[in-house]
Amino acid sequence: MTETQIALARRLLANGVTRRIITRMLKVSRSTLYIALKPYSAALPPNKPIAPIGRPRTLTETQIALARRLLANGVPRRIIASTLKVSRTTLSIALKPYGMGSHRQMRRQKKTPSSERDSQPEPAPPTERRE
Repeated sequence: MTETQIALARRLLANGVTRRIITRMLKVSRSTLYIALKPYSAALPPNKPIAPIGRPRTLTETQIALARRLLANGVPRRIIASTLKVSRTTLSIALKPYGMGSHRQMRRQKKTPSSERDSQPEPAPPTERRE
């Protein structure tokens, strides 16, 4: 690469243009670009980290608030999950602390403590009537 091309590549990198686009513009291979820019590597911006593949594993507070509103309005959880682009499991985990809401979809089954269960008499089995 010529000094002019190297200077142009450094300016483009500083402005946020990706190395892939620069190699296409200058019609050089990526390895040639890396070799030419190696002496200037301390001054170059770092490579952008690759975004994780798949759905996010957590929800923001804004997304949780939206999910709770949609759930209160009767929207099914699978629709809410697809709208927020998360799995249904992630949605359920995010909504778990809010499980005691006043809406039917948000309510958990109340479990009676074992001591209360033991003290209550068991209901008698139904009797069959024969004629």
